[in-house]
Amino acid sequence: MNISINNRSLAPEVFDSEAELQSLIEKNPNLLIHHHESPIIYARREVNLPDAGYLDLLCIDEEGTPIAVEVKLGRNAESRRKVVAQAFDYAADLSELTIDELDDICGGSIEACLSALELEENLWKRCGTNLRAGQLKIIVAVDETNESLNRMVRYINDHSDLDVRLVAISKFNGGEILVPNIIVSGNGQEKVVKKSKLRSGDDRVSETFEALIRTYNQTAMFPTTGNAVTYRPIQIEGWNKKIHYEFLRHPKTAEIGVEIHNESSSYAAVSNYLDTLDGVELRGHTLAVAKRREGSARGRAYIKFDENTEPGIIVDAMTALIERTKDEIEFSMVSNRTAKKFSYWVTSDDNND
Repeated sequence: MNISINNRSLAPEVFDSEAELQSLIEKNPNLLIHHHESPIIYARREVNLPDAGYLDLLCIDEEGTPIAVEVKLGRNAESRRKVVAQAFDYAADLSELTIDELDDICGGSIEACLSALELEENLWKRCGTNLRAGQLKIIVAVDETNESLNRMVRYINDHSDLDVRLVAISKFNGGEILVPNIIVSGNGQEKVVKKSKLRSGDDRVSETFEALIRTYNQTAMFPTTGNAVTYRPIQIEGWNKKIHYEFLRHPKTAEIGVEIHNESSSYAAVSNYLDTLDGVELRGHTLAVAKRREGSARGRAYIKFDENTEPGIIVDAMTALIERTKDEIEFSMVSNRTAKKFSYWVTSDDNND
């Protein structure tokens, strides 16, 4: 495809590397969307996901929807089949993360990105909800495509609940002119139709989760709060709200998590305590601890159950988790505050000297 500028015909040029195309998208993320769509904002490049490897680019839209961008050049033999497998891999890996864990992996750029949008205070929470529910978008950006790749991306959209877009970007005049061509728009505009096809399954899972919450709250000393369909926090009076217990439903894996979260970067001592719980047996169930980025003060410990597990077993595990950890967490919170005060006093004395 040639274009004409000032009566001068320009031919498309070859990208030097995938890194060049990544860089151009980083600077111009709205190349990936239609002109009538809400703008998206770049968040991070080369995101090192726990299991799926490096995601080329991460963006976010005004609805708080995470957008995973995979960049491939047509001359790369992997650009057809491997990109399809990667789409599922990235989606699965991202949906296993909390918003705090993803922000840690991205070095705090998610929080900065959402703040830059300046739309509403709850955008952080909405982004976290989308992440947990697996409601994200995947964009495959290429310099050239073919019917084989087009067909595979269309198939993913038609036969899964993933929203995958295919965009071909042409480069002219040394990169000063970039022309996007959205080959496959994704199923974003068809989500209502797709959800109606899956409604019976979604309702079954939702009813199972709601039954679990009702069973827990009937006898709970610390009841759940809110009405989110994928998670219910348990807030302890006097605690920082970012430190809480939580029932978490994982739609992609059909699992229920019994969890304790420290989503605050101000309480490293709490996360240090949570790290000691890895592998601990709790009434026949084994606790696991989420991986933390080096230097991160946020943490999470959890037990996962199949969604069909008897609600009483899951409730018993949450009760046991609270009984086992509540006092230690409170002690860690106090220790954390004491350490901060001591650090402040030492720093003040040094300054006075």
